[in-house]
Amino acid sequence: MPNFDVQAVGLKTGHGTAFDYIADPANLAAWTHAFKWVENGRAALVTPKGSLDIGLEPLASMAR
Repeated sequence: MPNFDVQAVGLKTGHGTAFDYIADPANLAAWTHAFKWVENGRAALVTPKGSLDIGLEPLASMAR
């Protein structure tokens, strides 16, 4: 049984636009099924056994 699943999608936009969208925590629930909601440094993490409210401090950087 694998511990992780790596997937990829093609995006029809520039790297900067894609990074800005993905790096914004407000968009997490829209592009990943791991979160039910994200708001003000909190999130509901979805697990196979239910959801769990957690603190969330996403950090993102992109070398340009």
